[in-house]
Amino acid sequence: MKGFLLSRAFFLLSIIAFSACQKPDYNPKMVRFFKRGNEALKQEDYRKAITLYQQAGQYDSSLADLYNNLGIAYFYLDEFPEALQSYEKALMLDSSFSDALLNRANLYVSQNTWKKALPDLEQLIRQEPDTSRYYFLRARVYLNLKNYEASQDDLNRLLEMEPQNALALDSRGYVNMQLGQWKAAEKDLQEAIRLEPQQDLAWANLGRLQIQLNQFPKAMNSLHKALALRADEPYTLNIRAFAYLWQDSTQAAYADIQNVLKQDPENPEGLRNLGIYHLEQGSTEEALPPLKKSLALAPSSWTAYYLGKLYQADGPSQSQVCDYWKQVSPQDTLLFGQEFLRCVGKVKEL
Repeated sequence: MKGFLLSRAFFLLSIIAFSACQKPDYNPKMVRFFKRGNEALKQEDYRKAITLYQQAGQYDSSLADLYNNLGIAYFYLDEFPEALQSYEKALMLDSSFSDALLNRANLYVSQNTWKKALPDLEQLIRQEPDTSRYYFLRARVYLNLKNYEASQDDLNRLLEMEPQNALALDSRGYVNMQLGQWKAAEKDLQEAIRLEPQQDLAWANLGRLQIQLNQFPKAMNSLHKALALRADEPYTLNIRAFAYLWQDSTQAAYADIQNVLKQDPENPEGLRNLGIYHLEQGSTEEALPPLKKSLALAPSSWTAYYLGKLYQADGPSQSQVCDYWKQVSPQDTLLFGQEFLRCVGKVKEL
């Protein structure tokens, strides 16, 4: 989910143990090729690792670790169907193999096939209920499925185990914002920053929260601190561009927008901000394509709101404007004016 971009805190790589062969009756040639494949994998020579693992499998195809590590090599070469096939072969050999379950869940997450990741994560949590990283990744999956309460529950469980996990606090702060729980969000983000002051996205999320609460001077201070730590982070640049636009600092906003879209021409928040910029410049014709593309790439309350404003400026009926405005989430209405609120009220009455 990328309305306001998901915190980097949710991105979790599996921790890979390169298993040594313990079983005494494994074919010794397989063991030799398998170990050489592990060395190649550690050296990030993924194509060589694949060749060595395939050679190992020709001598003995009974080792689940072999196919799990083969899947890792394919994954890092972006050969996802082959990676999935390898993980599934590993799980055919050992259906409770945690590394392969986690790697397959990570593969599904990387492809944005969120629902497919859930069964593996649920099995991992049943098998190892005290392993925090499983809750962390499942929280991300639930967030992308817009099941904010379930995401919050997993982060609560994680923080019971690791109360000083700054990444989890930042992530829960983000989720609390999605739920409109402003005080809880601020508390989590401030604590994340206290624990790790160099965590740029915690500063960025705090800035986003402060915009939501109409605290623009505080927001700009938080965003400047975030960008001092990571100057070209698109997430933070998008938030600052939005804040500049809200404060009529259009040229400063445009510089941040250009920076984002240079990195990724299809960044949904960058396109949204570009549309807002053109709308503020009075050019509805130029504003429409990026706003529509942004909404298609990543549905967002803010994009829907500004599309409503665009159509309002072009003079259609109020009901057409409300068709967009009724897509705005209730917790995202603090900054919007009375006309918007009256429109939403009319929509609710229909």
